[in-house]
Amino acid sequence: MNVSDLKELTVSPGRTAEEIGSLAKVIETRMMRSSLENARIFSEQIAAAGGKATLMPQNFYLSQGDLASNGECAISGQYHGHGHSEWAPTDVDR
Repeated sequence: MNVSDLKELTVSPGRTAEEIGSLAKVIETRMMRSSLENARIFSEQIAAAGGKATLMPQNFYLSQGDLASNGECAISGQYHGHGHSEWAPTDVDR
């Protein structure tokens, strides 16, 4: 069963709290494994092209953002490779 099937199974009528909890744990574990595998592949591809990927937890990365920002550059430049932290409109943004 894939994660989508497990999610459907979780919300099907008649599930006990214990069953839902067990299924939720299986879903979480599978999603975490998939995420780690995707990060590994990404990092390997970047390294193969001569680059370096700095992996970090998404919640840490997002915590570095300026919540008052209206643009894509709200995260400090040290984390996403840009030297600016303010949004500047481009033709695409207009």
